[in-house]
Amino acid sequence: VVDLQLKRREMLSPSLLRCVFTGEDIDKIKHEAPDQRIKILLAENQSCQKLPVTEDWYGTFLAIPKAERPTMRTYT
Repeated sequence: VVDLQLKRREMLSPSLLRCVFTGEDIDKIKHEAPDQRIKILLAENQSCQKLPVTEDWYGTFLAIPKAERPTMRTYT
């Protein structure tokens, strides 16, 4: 798990957005394969709780009440 924050977002075209992230954990990101994927949790408000770091991160994510759960997206 890597904890990052959105630093900047740029609209490159009407359907393409570049997101630049920052954070103390950024050096923990591994670059082992060209097809790696990341999960991004998008909180609509600042009251969203921080997801605890556990082996079962997905179970922890699903345990958050659906109305409070951030939106999750997968990117490669």
